[in-house]
Amino acid sequence: VPGASNTILEAVIPYCRMSLIQLLGKIPAQFSSEQTAEEMAILAYNRALKICRPGCPALGVRFIGSLATSRPKHGDHRFHLSTRTSDRLWVSTVTLSKGLRTREEEEILSSQFLLKAIANASKVPVEFTPQL
Repeated sequence: VPGASNTILEAVIPYCRMSLIQLLGKIPAQFSSEQTAEEMAILAYNRALKICRPGCPALGVRFIGSLATSRPKHGDHRFHLSTRTSDRLWVSTVTLSKGLRTREEEEILSSQFLLKAIANASKVPVEFTPQL
């Protein structure tokens, strides 16, 4: 998309545990948690401040999830979202009912929440009705 580099500065997706450990600089108490999402959003925000133009509004966004997979899961299906701006840190957790949705449906639902969180942090009005 033309002009995207003026909006999205960087995307980092620490998918494996070692990648997340290196990003945080420590082993988190729990990999998929509100605390980890919050720490990652703060890191993303601070990184955005370093690489954006002076005076440019910065936003750090993090999503951590434990969604449906092909193997049995011991814990809940859930995701944690966190956004950080100059004046606000917002963290949210959504727990999904196990067995109610496919992986694809959980990804669609969590993506909708992620886009809504980005819009809210950017102060962009959005009508949102999750497809539950």
